Amino acid sequence: MKSNFSSGQIAVTFIVVVLFIGIISNKGCDSGTATPQKAPITNSEKNNAVVKIANWQYDESVDIMDNTTTYKAINDSPDKLNFEFPYDGGSSISLHIRKKGNDLDMYFAVSKGQFQTNNRYARLKFDDHPPIKIYLLDAADGSSEYAFIQNPQSTLAKIKKSSVLLAELPFYQAGSRQASFDISNLKWNH
Repeated sequence: MKSNFSSGQIAVTFIVVVLFIGIISNKGCDSGTATPQKAPITNSEKNNAVVKIANWQYDESVDIMDNTTTYKAINDSPDKLNFEFPYDGGSSISLHIRKKGNDLDMYFAVSKGQFQTNNRYARLKFDDHPPIKIYLLDAADGSSEYAFIQNPQSTLAKIKKSSVLLAELPFYQAGSRQASFDISNLKWNH
């Protein structure tokens, strides 16, 4: 019985199958580089463009309802915070800058744990300058994973002129904890 396929066609088919299997199997492989965890921000907006540049992650999205652009910059601390049960196992903390329209917000987010913001303040130390106190605000939805900075404009001005931030933040039933941030090279013109 004579085959309808030549040896060249079989070889090409074999190579295509091997390449296809190789591409599929590499999608799940770890490339050896750490990828930062994205902060737990609910985003119902469309047309997102997330870019990671060194220590800052940038996000730009357009709310199609009112055609307003939201700009975000997120900086993850390399420090892990350790809390008691039920938040044990190491918590990540991040600093967020967000501008939508004329509204500027700046806040800290914790992956596991609860900030204590009611009538509380944080202490922030920029580079080698003495620490300053900033008052914290609750999230509008009452979520305790976020601690908003009361005066984001002055804090943003300090971030733009600094390289390192040490933040001491109050946590519910855990006292104050410290986390460091590499805040150098912020690209923020909004």
